[in-house]
Amino acid sequence: MNAMYKNIINTICLGQHLTFTEIQKPKRDKDLVYARQLCMYFGKEFEVGSLEFIGEPFGKNYSTVIHSCKVIDNYVYTDRLKREVIEKYRDYLNGYKTIMALDKHLEDEINSLTERLSVAEQRLINLFLIIDKAEKTIKELIN
Repeated sequence: MNAMYKNIINTICLGQHLTFTEIQKPKRDKDLVYARQLCMYFGKEFEVGSLEFIGEPFGKNYSTVIHSCKVIDNYVYTDRLKREVIEKYRDYLNGYKTIMALDKHLEDEINSLTERLSVAEQRLINLFLIIDKAEKTIKELIN
């Protein structure tokens, strides 16, 4: 499971006052089904993987993921309270996605700077070796 999908599931679990273990169980209680549907809906929306990948943590297949997305889409259009909850989750998850992108960008920048620093260090070492050799040559010429 990738970091984004883990965050989606953790966010939904926290928001719905459930544990990951609880929503993985095959129980069909309304609150568990709704939480699983939200996870799968946002998994698809944020393109965390294939439909099979999205359903896998819950033991669900691709058709269940599609059905879950349709159910949540229906809530968005027909249930004002659920729409508000879904929008809040979306806002939070978009923020997390932005932070992940910035983190990746910073990691890439650090790697680039580290490589450049390594090259600069090697050039500096070579320069010191040249200076040391030149100093020895000058001393030999003087003596």
